[in-house]
Amino acid sequence: MLLTMFIPANFVHAAELPEYCSDVNGSIVCEISILPYSQPGSYTPETAKIPVGASVIFTNTGPEIHTATSTGASPDASPGDASSMVNGIFDTGILGIDSVADPIVMNDDGVFYYYCAVHPDMRGTLIVGDATIAQVTSENISSDSTNSTDLIFTATSSSDTSITGGELPLTKIKSVGNTAYIIDGITPNGGHDAFSYDGSGHKRITGNVQVDLDPITNTGIITAEWTDPQGNKWTYKQTQFAGGNQMYIGETIDGVTQTTLDLDPIAINHFEHGTTGAGPTIEPTLFVYLASWGPAEVTKNGVSQGIFEGHMMVTDGARNSETGKIVQSDGITPYSPMSPSNSLVNRNTAQLHLVYHTAPAPEMTANFPPPFEVFNHLMFYNLDPFMPVTHVIGTNTYVIDGITPKGGHDAFSYDGSGHKKTSGQIEVDLDPITNTGSILAEWVDEDGNNMKLVQTQFGGGNEMYIGETINGVTQTTLDSDPIAINHFEHGTTGAGPTIEPTLFVYLASWGPAEVFKNGVSEGTFETHMMITDGARDVQSGKIFQSDGTTPYSPMSPSNSAVNHNTAQIHLVYHTAPAPEMTANFPPPFDVFEHTMFYDIDVLPPTVKPAQLTEPEMDLSKMSPRGQMKHGVDPADVQCRQTFELVMKISNGSAACVHSNSIEKLVQLGWAGQF
Repeated sequence: MLLTMFIPANFVHAAELPEYCSDVNGSIVCEISILPYSQPGSYTPETAKIPVGASVIFTNTGPEIHTATSTGASPDASPGDASSMVNGIFDTGILGIDSVADPIVMNDDGVFYYYCAVHPDMRGTLIVGDATIAQVTSENISSDSTNSTDLIFTATSSSDTSITGGELPLTKIKSVGNTAYIIDGITPNGGHDAFSYDGSGHKRITGNVQVDLDPITNTGIITAEWTDPQGNKWTYKQTQFAGGNQMYIGETIDGVTQTTLDLDPIAINHFEHGTTGAGPTIEPTLFVYLASWGPAEVTKNGVSQGIFEGHMMVTDGARNSETGKIVQSDGITPYSPMSPSNSLVNRNTAQLHLVYHTAPAPEMTANFPPPFEVFNHLMFYNLDPFMPVTHVIGTNTYVIDGITPKGGHDAFSYDGSGHKKTSGQIEVDLDPITNTGSILAEWVDEDGNNMKLVQTQFGGGNEMYIGETINGVTQTTLDSDPIAINHFEHGTTGAGPTIEPTLFVYLASWGPAEVFKNGVSEGTFETHMMITDGARDVQSGKIFQSDGTTPYSPMSPSNSAVNHNTAQIHLVYHTAPAPEMTANFPPPFDVFEHTMFYDIDVLPPTVKPAQLTEPEMDLSKMSPRGQMKHGVDPADVQCRQTFELVMKISNGSAACVHSNSIEKLVQLGWAGQF
């Protein structure tokens, strides 16, 4: 009676389980490995027989990304059929190298076919429960399936991060909790600018800030509250922008550096301070995602202290968030305004600077500010949303054939004549620090072919201009930075040919990608992806000159109309350029394909930045089999909390079972203890 209570109705005795399945506390888990694409076969085992109710775990053992995606197409069907007959029963999503998918519970009898959405000729089969019932289920799945050209992504978007229709990725910011610091400086508090490059004035406080601005209408609100080291409670509120506070802002518009607040009181995507000439050298050269200037009211313990000139910036990481130091390029010596070109800035973080002060003294210059009667400086480090943009999904797809023969030249079609609506999606998930990640795109071309592009390698010989400025030097070759963020490219920049206007680029990548047509590989091509300001009119596909009517021309690269409040994804792949390739305009290619995605959702990053030290592998989150594949001795396998390690009698391998079940499993002869 006790044994009957312990074993579920669909229990398969341990001796009857295949070697790739284990019984843990009455729950059966079956592990299937995804093999390298270059090896014979696709999954091991390719045909897996499992009991009803078992959980299936897919582990990627190859050097490429893969999926296990259910389809109504049998293994002997064409790759195109596998893609078009996706039935939505299960999908692991993209699995990176050494990744382990979440368990998939199979509760119904049936034969279930699956394939790799990245490599559609990789196939596998699950036979669940009774084979006779299973065959009937398989036939029903095949006959009921409908064709689909949409790529299924596992990532989910958030409505408040969408930049569809024009909202920028970073105009609403929130930092709440113990993430604030006040900087007193090394001169008398409030008597001068408070910067304290060596971190000596960097004091942890409790505070928060919220920013919600519109850089088009120059309206919005900034609110902050904090408690200073003496226990006083402060608030800052700003609803007015511009209005007499003449400060440098540094945004470049049509090649002209803007120098006064009233021209752009809420500015986005520019460089400031340091060597720019835009703002004094009190900070290193910083890329500024969002900045504002104008009058703000400040209160202390509920009493108004008056109206002050306020300046807010969300920038690259200038300060170490723990020590408060700003350092020179050696990583040790504190930054000095006397050496503005010598600094170390972290381009994969974002920090918010909030400053308010009285009017500067009459001798104010662009080099260094003189004393103010009041000058207070706050820093906020943990910002929501995370910056920079590294992970997006794009839809609303168009292909651009160009005005020259298809594939014979670059496809740009500035007058919109080659701009053709199609269906498709793209997911970009990159890490600009480690230069790793993936791009997966699928679309239908003008002839109705199902196209797919898969990229997991960046860099490696594709010598193209990228345009990111590092320490005042413009990088010009791919291998210097195969995944680049926050730079200007094309147009008059000298970074890239003039085939586009001067564009601010949130994220760009270069490298080889494999392209598939109707499930069959077309080969590996040189690929370039950019997430940029809005260059094209979404409806017409036109790129305009500054008059808003005449099509853009590479012969007049300084004359263009770019919408700084939209974002678009450009995806280009091509064969190697002809030998006469120049930085002015590319010659014909054997293959040149260009696809645009206009509706973009910004997602939280899933590719993590590199750590300074190699992180220890969390073995407890891996299956016992996965741990042993990483060289762990069976006796040293780690189990998650409440589970303990036992030895499977059948083959001497390791298994993690619930502590309450060990005695029963030993009695059944299934397990022995290490």
